[in-house]
Amino acid sequence: MKSDVHSGTNERRLHAALHLRKGLAPATAAAILALGALLAACGSANDLSRSPRDTAPPAECSDKIRGFSSSKGLVVPTHSNDAAKHFRARIKQFAETPLPQGQLVMLGDSLIELNDWSVSSPGSVELQNRGISGDTSDGILFRINEVSESYPRAVFILIGTNDLWTRNSPSKTACNIVAAANLIRTSSPDTKVFVQTVFPQNWAPASNDRVRSVNALLKESSAESGFVIVDTYAVMVDETGNLNPAFTNDGLHLNEAGYTVWSGMISETMRLHGLIE
Repeated sequence: MKSDVHSGTNERRLHAALHLRKGLAPATAAAILALGALLAACGSANDLSRSPRDTAPPAECSDKIRGFSSSKGLVVPTHSNDAAKHFRARIKQFAETPLPQGQLVMLGDSLIELNDWSVSSPGSVELQNRGISGDTSDGILFRINEVSESYPRAVFILIGTNDLWTRNSPSKTACNIVAAANLIRTSSPDTKVFVQTVFPQNWAPASNDRVRSVNALLKESSAESGFVIVDTYAVMVDETGNLNPAFTNDGLHLNEAGYTVWSGMISETMRLHGLIE
C-alpha cells in the first residue's frame, strides 16, 4: 500500500538508511562547533519536576494508536512499503528481546537505529536502541507502550524526519511527538523524557522550513507537557539552514563526526540531569 504521493522518496530514503556506511571524517572541529550550543540545548534540570497535564490535546493531536492490522500484519498508514516491512521485523525483534526495567532508551528512526549506542554510551551506562529506519511519529505512537511499560529511567526521543515525506503537517508531527512524551510520563511518572529537535536535511532543503516549524511547536509544548528539549537541530545545522555537510555523507544520515557530536550532547545532557556522574 502506498502511504502517500512521496512513497518513491520514502523507498529511496529507507534503502539508503539500511545500507548506510558511516564515513571517517574527523570529529574535532564538529565537537568544537557543538560546545557553544550544548548547555543551552540541554535545558534545566528543574523542567522535569512538572507532571503531564490532564487537559485534552489540540484538535489535530491525538494519543490514539494509528496502526491497524492487515493480512500482512501491523500497518502504520504513513509508512512506505519497505518501511512497513522493516517496522514489522523490528517490532518482532523487540518482542524477542524486551527492554529490561529502568534503562536509558533512544527512541526514533534510522538516525537512532544506525548507531551503536552501546559504544557511544558514557562509562558503564548502556543506551538501549529502539530506532526503526523509516519510522514516523505515527509509528512511535503505535509502539510507545513497549517502551513505557519497561519503566525506563529516561527516554530520548528523536522522530519527525520521515514525516516530511508524508501528509503529516508540522502541527500533526509535533502533536504526535508531544503525545508520545505524555504517554510515557503518564504510564511511568518517574521516567525523565527528553525530546530532541528534528535534524535539518539536504535531500529536500525546502522541507527544512517544516522542520523548523515542528521544532518551534515542540519548544512551545515542552513547559506544559513536562519534557525537556534537547536542541540537537542547533548543533547539526549549518549557516544555510541545512544539515552541516561535515556531519553527513548522504545529506540525511550522520557520519562518524555527526554521531560523535550527537553522542557527546546526549552524554552531557545525562550528566546535567543526574543520570550519570
